[in-house]
Amino acid sequence: MPSLRALALRQCTAEGRSSPRAAGCGAAQSQRGTSLMEVLVTLAILTLGITAMTQLQVTALKLNHSAYMRSQAVALSYRVLDAMRANRGDALFGAYDRAPGDPIPTAAEAGSSVAAADLRAWLHSVENAMRPYEGQAGIDRNAAEVTITVRWRDRLREERLGARGRLWEEFSVVTQL
Repeated sequence: MPSLRALALRQCTAEGRSSPRAAGCGAAQSQRGTSLMEVLVTLAILTLGITAMTQLQVTALKLNHSAYMRSQAVALSYRVLDAMRANRGDALFGAYDRAPGDPIPTAAEAGSSVAAADLRAWLHSVENAMRPYEGQAGIDRNAAEVTITVRWRDRLREERLGARGRLWEEFSVVTQL
């Protein structure tokens, strides 16, 4: 059985045309333009690609914010370490010791010592830098070894895991005074 192309070529040569590609000749006539179905499939693929790129961008922004919070925690930790090293005697005596979540010293308490003033300023910095993620900080001392802990709510993990309670992201640094 002859192919459609061969039949179209015979019809065109019978009509005096040289090839099936000539205007109005055989199968070439039905292949002009694109069909509506091809356009719809192309649009569907394009929509899926754009949606995937949008989700990728949103995830990248969330991860970028997480890295920003971690870098804030690093800077805040080293800030209080510098204050503790400048006031080493009181730091070794335990004037800077506190647990995460302890209340910020009042203005009256902060006026009583350099350590209390340092703590008050530092804790306000932690609170401001970690807003609205409920930033908390603690200092634990074991002789001359100090552990600075800064923590904040990790809303990205809370969303991903569907957690009902608070999940904390935590940064700790351990050093000698």
